[in-house]
Amino acid sequence: KPYAAMWSQGVPQKSLRDAKAWCAERRIPFLVVLWPFLQGLGPGRHYPFQKLHDLVASDLAEAGIPLLDVTPWLRQTNHEDLWVTPADMHPNPKAQRLVTDAITSFVRAETGW
Repeated sequence: KPYAAMWSQGVPQKSLRDAKAWCAERRIPFLVVLWPFLQGLGPGRHYPFQKLHDLVASDLAEAGIPLLDVTPWLRQTNHEDLWVTPADMHPNPKAQRLVTDAITSFVRAETGW
């Protein structure tokens, strides 16, 4: 049920720790890249989900899970310019290009690859 899987219920936190443990047993790096909801981004706009990003970042730090939040690389671009279409607000190629270098650097720094 959707409510049972919400952050406030602790399920995502447990799932992330379980994934970290599974990877550790297999000597696989476990990293998290946190994407913003593509809403409220752009000059002069307010990103309404920052509190949730802060909660996630704090919890992952406590769990020792490396995190990269890509919001700073997207924040100054109007969210409409980052969507696949107005009906599909997933990241389009422009959004992907804006974060690729940051993600690559993060993975290299955390894994040595």
